[in-house]
Parts: sequence; structure tokens; C-alpha cells
Amino acid sequence: MALYEVLQNIMCFSLILRAKIINPELQAAPPRYRVAMIATKAPSEPLDVLQKTLTAMLNQDYPYPYDVWLADERPDDETRAWCAEQGIRISTRAGAAEYHQPQWPRRTRCKEGNLAYFYDKHGYDEYEVVAQFDADHVPSPSYLSSVTPAFLDPQIGYAACPSICGANADASWAVRGRLYEEAYFHGAWGASLARDFLPCCIGSHYVVRTAALKQIGGIGPELDEDMSTSYIMAANGFKGAFGLNTIANGDGPVNFEDAMRQDYQWTRSAMIIFCRYLYPWWGREYKLNMLERFGWLRPVDPPAYWVAWEMVLHKCLKPYWILMGAIHGLLGGLFGVHFDIKVTPKGDRGQSLMGLRCVAPMLLSSAFGFALAAFVAPAAGVAYLSALWLLGGAGAVLAAVVVALHYAENHSLQSLPWDNLAVHATAQLAALTLGGFAVLSKGWGDWGLLVQ
Repeated sequence: MALYEVLQNIMCFSLILRAKIINPELQAAPPRYRVAMIATKAPSEPLDVLQKTLTAMLNQDYPYPYDVWLADERPDDETRAWCAEQGIRISTRAGAAEYHQPQWPRRTRCKEGNLAYFYDKHGYDEYEVVAQFDADHVPSPSYLSSVTPAFLDPQIGYAACPSICGANADASWAVRGRLYEEAYFHGAWGASLARDFLPCCIGSHYVVRTAALKQIGGIGPELDEDMSTSYIMAANGFKGAFGLNTIANGDGPVNFEDAMRQDYQWTRSAMIIFCRYLYPWWGREYKLNMLERFGWLRPVDPPAYWVAWEMVLHKCLKPYWILMGAIHGLLGGLFGVHFDIKVTPKGDRGQSLMGLRCVAPMLLSSAFGFALAAFVAPAAGVAYLSALWLLGGAGAVLAAVVVALHYAENHSLQSLPWDNLAVHATAQLAALTLGGFAVLSKGWGDWGLLVQ
């Protein structure tokens, strides 16, 4: 982990030397461009979350006419009435069987299929530029004015923008951990990729030229449709821009389980994309650099203490789920195994209960380390045994911390039902028991030497 962090920081400072962003001095695109903003809505996402996003879309300081759309999987009467009152148009693929395919393209129960219907029926013919958003990402008033100048260059096919998930930063340590950790990725890193016109879109919001999107066959495949769309655009000769000042603020997953499930699904999807689509391009290198002097490697409002404990904890926990996602992604990419997609809960629905599978990767790692220490390592030296002990102990401690934080932030025993809590405690007790057996099987002599 330490080596990973060192290499990551070295890479980031080397990339920052050649950053490139949309010129903030340029004026908004001329009125000949027909522009639209669209938000996607899954059935599990509440209307009150969408209302904030759509209202912000309606209140842009963009000087020319534009349309606002809602791509709703199954719009109810309340949604239709509110949108009609606000002048918002609705796109829905409900009842359109050809847009509910089991696999890509036009896959059911995923954003790609939802947006494919909009672009096929309206987007390609009615607009030149479309900005698309997740339900919870609220655009700033200057969103359109700051991003549309990029499309004055006819070679620009898309514009990537920072994905900021800090609107509910007070809700959970998990939200703050991801927010702090990914700050440089959505700012400095993204701008460095734009030096060679190859920034990677982030699915929470980005902007496309509809003619370019139509030419490549529509939104890219997989759950990481943002990444696949960016690569397909580049492969077809279109350039990308990065709107560092094009801001939309959304919600992060409000508990650890939702955050890790999201990371797991992204990692799995990225691995599938690599195995199926990107491997032939492997070896192409892009020289990407940035400048630190603008403070792009720091959060806009960092905590009083420089190294936030939420970020450190998030970094320690994330590898367990990324490894699981990578393994499942390899299974999907190489052997055609299919996995379901779960939409990250929004609003109050994000306060979900914690299940055993939330801490299962840590407990499995703990049990694995303790088991090796107990049954394999007794013949090995103290250094090897101590490494296995630390591996096992880290997993058990991290799992205990996650459970404790989830309980503390929800302020109620109902957030961790006693039956679930008993399961967590039992599983951790079993892992620690294996650790105790490792001590006994090795003998106290070596452990005394280790402690000294």
C-alpha cells in the first residue's frame, strides 16, 4: 500500500506539468448550436433528488435557448405532472422492447439503454450538443456557459468534467473518504489527460457532440459506459476537452457498503472492457502532465488536519473491493460470466442496512492470514509469521472499525440489527480464534522475540 501511494504521487506530479483545460475566457457557443441537458432516473431514485438537479438545469446563465429533459425508466403521474409544470420534456423507453436487451447495446436496467432511447428518438436529430447527468448531480449556474465553448472546435467530440460527490459530505465518513481521495483524479489528473485531447468522461456528468456520438454507434458498452465511450470516441478520431470549471455537485454513497459495492462494480466493468475491447490498444502511451502551482492536488476545502482520517481509512479498505471487482471482471471478460448491476441508493434510501457481505472481504482476508499462520507458517521464520499475522489482524480490525462507524453515524441500534451484529461479531471472533491458534502452534518463544 505504501509503495502504491508513493508511485501514485510521483506519477501525479509528473503528469501535472502539461495540463490543458477549456479556455475560461471563451464565450459560450453561438446560438446556432441546439443544446440540451438531460438527467437519467432509475425507478429506485426518488423524485425529490431529481427536482434539485432539474431545477438547476432550468436556471442556467447560458445566454441562448436550450431544452431540459428527463430520461425516466418508468415515469409516474407525479413526475409527469411536475415536469409538465416546469416545461421539462420526458423520454422513456417503457414498453419499447428493443431497448430492453439482455446485453449491450440497449441493455435493460442500465443507463446506456435509457440514454440510447433518447438519442435515437430525439437527441441525434434535434440537438448538436447534449449534457447528460446522473439524478443527483446538480449543475452550477455556469455549467453550460463554461463547457459549450469547447465545441467551437469541430474536432471535439466530447467534454469530460470533474465528478464531485460532496453534496452530502456531512452524512458519513465514507463520503468524505472518497471525496478527499479522488480530488486530484477529478481535477489534476483529468486536466493532464486533456493535453493530448484524451480525457476520460465520468458517468455522473459529461457532454457530447451528438454527431460524433451517432458516428461511433451511441453510448459505449458496459457499466463503465463513460470510459468506453471516451475510448471509442478517441479510436474514431474525435478529440476530448476537459472542463475544470464545469462543476456539478452530487451525492456520494452514504455508507461503506454502498461505496464499496460501487467501487467493486466499476472495477469489474473496467476489467471486462479491458479484456474485451481495449487489449488490442495496449501499449499506446500518452504523455500527460499538470501544474501543481494552482493547488489542483488539494481539496478546495481540506480539513484542518492535512491527512484526513476518512481518506486514510478509505484507502485501506478500497483495495479489498477493487481486487474482488478485478477478479470478477476477469471472469466476465474472459469467460462471458454476466453480473447484475445495482444502482447506488440516492437520498434517504441510501441509509441501507449493513449486511455480512459488506465486511466479508476483510474477514476472508483475516481468516486467510491467520489460517496460513496457523497451518503453514510454523516452520517459517518470525518475519514471515509476523507478516501473516499483520495481514490477518488488519482485516479483522478494519472490519470492526467499519461496523463501529456505521453504528455511530446512524445513532441507532436499528442500523445494525442484533442478528447482523451477532454475525459480524461471530465471524470476527472466529478469525481471531484462528490467530490465537497460530500463536499457540508457533510457540511463545518466537512471539516474545517479535514483541521485543
